[in-house]
Amino acid sequence: MKVVGITGGIATGKTFIANYFETLGYKVFNADKVVHQIFSEGDVVKHITGLFLGVEKGGVIDRKLLGDIVYGDKDKKKLLEDYIHPIVRQRRDEFLKDREKNGDEIVFLDIPLLIETNGNNICDYVIVCKLEDKIQKQRALERSEPRINEDKYNKIKSLQIKDEDRVKQADFVIDTGKEKNFIYRECDKIISLIKNK
Repeated sequence: MKVVGITGGIATGKTFIANYFETLGYKVFNADKVVHQIFSEGDVVKHITGLFLGVEKGGVIDRKLLGDIVYGDKDKKKLLEDYIHPIVRQRRDEFLKDREKNGDEIVFLDIPLLIETNGNNICDYVIVCKLEDKIQKQRALERSEPRINEDKYNKIKSLQIKDEDRVKQADFVIDTGKEKNFIYRECDKIISLIKNK
């Protein structure tokens, strides 16, 4: 089974690419969705509210409130990541084990911090989504979920590795600032290359 990581900075189209691969019938592990799920699990909610008071609303972690606390404070961000990342890794490993048992030929890992967390080490290939800074910022500020302002965007961007460092780790780079059909063709080419290796 070939494991393909999908990564990139904030609002670079990672999920758009992952969704396209899903429409082709491939299974995708989406780290952001897993985080959403675990933010409603009792033990996780209890632990995080013990670390960061006031971030729970209606029995779940309010991502906006939590983000306001951790983005801009590297120590608090690290504290959160040291707790969350092992849980996400465990779920990722369970996904891979299940897909291997199922006999999947290729699976995808949609993980924003793939390289920062060394997740690229378990991938056979890494796809990096990138686009022009101006378009990236515009997309991030226009997104409805999670809603962010320019200050928060800048904080998030400053905490992520630079695009050029991410690209150095890539087997494939997709310019997600191009039109959809171009992106689909790039994805199709990647599948073809992986299948033929």
